[in-house]
Amino acid sequence: MFDDSLEIWRTLMEKGTSHMGQAEYTRAEEHFKRALRIANQLNVPLVKAFSLRLLATVEVKLGKSEVAERSFREALQICEEVANFKGMSEALAGLASVEVEKNNFEEAI
Repeated sequence: MFDDSLEIWRTLMEKGTSHMGQAEYTRAEEHFKRALRIANQLNVPLVKAFSLRLLATVEVKLGKSEVAERSFREALQICEEVANFKGMSEALAGLASVEVEKNNFEEAI
């Protein structure tokens, strides 16, 4: 069951990433939301954090700054708990992009 769910998660993330690369942000968001639901069931912190970061990235592109900020903050918290420094840096960069979208340039630094 775990392996099947992980494979479905991986496929959804790949599809979402493909749509994101083609600037099809709404479709990417749909795939990332589905992937996040599976990530929650898998109960693997890094899988959930990765899902949250990519979902938040498209949320920024869709102008959903407040939602994106919550997603990036949750991803950051998870990464801090498991000492995933790469994930922490990506979540922090994402939070900076949210501040840029809000024209809060000082906060973005």
